[in-house]
Amino acid sequence: MLAAADAGGSAAGGDDAAAEEDAANLKFGRDVHAGTEVLFNGEIAFLLNKRKSGVSNEQCEVFEKTLAYAGRFSKFRSRQNMAQARQVLQEVRDTDGNPLHTYEIAALCNLCPNDAAEAVTLVPTLHRVDAEALQRALNNLNSYTSLEHGGGGGGGGG
Repeated sequence: MLAAADAGGSAAGGDDAAAEEDAANLKFGRDVHAGTEVLFNGEIAFLLNKRKSGVSNEQCEVFEKTLAYAGRFSKFRSRQNMAQARQVLQEVRDTDGNPLHTYEIAALCNLCPNDAAEAVTLVPTLHRVDAEALQRALNNLNSYTSLEHGGGGGGGGG
């Protein structure tokens, strides 16, 4: 996911960085702050495709590998389905009425779990969301991927 904090970090102040960042509690370092939208693989692939013509030769190899990775692991092929998937998840509220964090939305769009229990196992912060509401959202989310991938053939463009 774009906007994810650099896992490398520096040796100096490593404990401070670890204290700041804890995805299990939706605490991220300076790289992900309020108003930052974490992108999922399909959105990254879409944006990279738009920038393809402006890449220099020195950047070309890394750019192409990044684009190939994002495209390969994207669950969505059409921009419309990506937008609808994000919209569905932006409407989900936890038991206190708070929306999902943009990290949770990106994780769900990248992973596309089949059911709420699987989603909570993969993204533990989702425990605060009602299981039935989460399941409804996942059913909608997965309908956007199944329309594109059609039962496992997976060769269609778009």
